[in-house]
Amino acid sequence: MNAYITLHKKDAAVLPYCIQGLQACPEISHIAVLAGQDLAASCLGLGVRFLDEDDIVPGVRHDLFASPRWGWYFQQILKLGIAWIEEEVHYLVVDADTVFLHPVRFLSPDGIPLYTPAWEYHAPYFMSFARLLGFTPQRKASFIAHHMVFQCDLVREMCAAFRPHPVWWQNVVDCLEPSPPDYSKSQFSEYETYGHYVQTIHPGVLSQRTLRWRNVGEMPSRRRLERLARDYDFISFQEYLRVEQQLSRPWRVFLTNIKRRALQICAKTP
Repeated sequence: MNAYITLHKKDAAVLPYCIQGLQACPEISHIAVLAGQDLAASCLGLGVRFLDEDDIVPGVRHDLFASPRWGWYFQQILKLGIAWIEEEVHYLVVDADTVFLHPVRFLSPDGIPLYTPAWEYHAPYFMSFARLLGFTPQRKASFIAHHMVFQCDLVREMCAAFRPHPVWWQNVVDCLEPSPPDYSKSQFSEYETYGHYVQTIHPGVLSQRTLRWRNVGEMPSRRRLERLARDYDFISFQEYLRVEQQLSRPWRVFLTNIKRRALQICAKTP
């Protein structure tokens, strides 16, 4: 099975660890990175195949829309668009900020794709799902675990069912609110949409398994990965968590000073 990584420059420092983790997984034959041309040299230097992200889905480019959120939806469209260029039955997509700490299998002995359940629930994803496919799925768990085994024919089937436009990716673009409220800035998920579509229309095609994982706001290092491998099968090194931690640091310092002052007052109180 071939693995594909969609890369944004914000995750370039994590990419070598992501690739190393995939290379240890026994089912992975080849690894390709989808990114902009400015990252081609660094990707090829890591011994993987490079694919220009603007060449994957006809008519879809990284600069197609000026919206600051377009890049986020662009990489989701790319992950689905791979179904039209992949020659094997299945393909694996892994987010570039995700690192497997142990060898992992992605297919059951019977060849059924394995998915890892997650705990996330974001209502706008299911609102978009209903607009695209005309029904609301029964949610049992989230499929947003930063990787997914896609079956090519089912991806193409699902995208053909998107409505109302004949060009499937245009439906994804049009189902998004142009000025959403803050809570719904993220309105579409390729993992959630595909997982719930298959679970509803083709029950039994996906099989659930549990892997130990978490999101962290750190940067990977060899020592840190060795430590995390004691408790987890994979880790996602989330850039947004690093930003949140940086923003919250003044508050942590403020609270630390308050606690220190309170202890000093207590120490002086008879």
